[in-house]
Parts: sequence; structure tokens; C-alpha cells
Amino acid sequence: DLQDRGPRSMQVIDFVKDNNHACVKGNHEDLMVRADYEYETSSIWNMNGGDTTLASYVIDGKKDMEKLAAHRKWMKDLPLYIEFKDTKNDKGNYLVISHSSVGKIWQWSEEKKKMQHQYVESIVMWGRSPPEFAAGIYNVFGHTPHSVQDLRIKSFYANIDTGCCFNSETHKLQGYGVLTALQFPEMTIFQQENVD
Repeated sequence: DLQDRGPRSMQVIDFVKDNNHACVKGNHEDLMVRADYEYETSSIWNMNGGDTTLASYVIDGKKDMEKLAAHRKWMKDLPLYIEFKDTKNDKGNYLVISHSSVGKIWQWSEEKKKMQHQYVESIVMWGRSPPEFAAGIYNVFGHTPHSVQDLRIKSFYANIDTGCCFNSETHKLQGYGVLTALQFPEMTIFQQENVD
């Protein structure tokens, strides 16, 4: 999630977009895009940080509607997953980045993925089921936060979401409030406590 997770969402999106950093579409990007034309989604988005995100577009007392529209357009076209076929671990599995696990739909044909596009989107952006094994890939994703003590680095996937946005003292005591990154294929973990 690039936005809805702090007071400077617009600046985060600018940073990623302007520097051409590779990223995938997550459920909060989906909410932000759909909130532009679906009233019900707009309400759900606002309850999940959309109000704070929209406030980040206010500059000198005026909302920058042009930038907001440009960001929504950019997010709409983000990929659901990114394949790094030349980046392999010692088992020969290549890296796939996604917002949530892709294992459930990975072995499907491209034709089936296109025919079932809405279902594929729901799994890859919104799914919280336990990850399923998919031959030939190592899937790194987030979406479902786990405490630092329960970091999910497994043989065929890594869920590196350690709830960086949860920075209250209670959350920190529970092992959240940490940004986690994984260097693949070395499997080196980098962590930074929330400083906002």
C-alpha cells in the first residue's frame, strides 16, 4: 500500500512514480482508484485512511485535483504482480512480487487469468488465505501484517508485512510498527522501526 498509511501519501506516491520504482497494485490503490467513481467504495476508502490521503493533496489550503487525478490514472495501470525471471534463488525459483499471494492462480493459463480477471484481482490484491505453493517461483508479498516475531519467511514465499503503519505503543509491544524489506535471493532481512 503506497497510501492510506500516513499523512504524506501524496509525497510517497510522487517519490515512487517520479523515480520509476517498480511497484504493484494493492487493495488500497484499488480503493483509491475506484473511489473516484463508486460512492460505496469512497465511503469504505475514507474509513481505511482515504480521508488522510485526500488531506495530503491539500497544498496551501487548496486540493490539487490535477495531481490526484494523475495519481489515480497511474495507479489504475499498475501491474498485479511483477516477475523477475533472471533473479533466482539456489533452487532455481525466480522472484515474483505481488501485494498478496499469487499461488492460488499462478498455474492458470493466461487465457483463464484474462477470463477470470476480477477473481484474479480479488485474490492478488485482497486475498488473505494461506499462500499456496506455485512451482518455479518465490513469491514476496505483504497485505496481511504479522508481528516481527512471526515474520513469514518460508521455502516458497515471504510475507514481509510487519505492520509499519501500526505505530501506537500497544502495537509496538505486540511486534508491529516495523517496515521490513527482503533482499532476494540472499534472503537478507532489513528492518526499520516506524519513525513517523
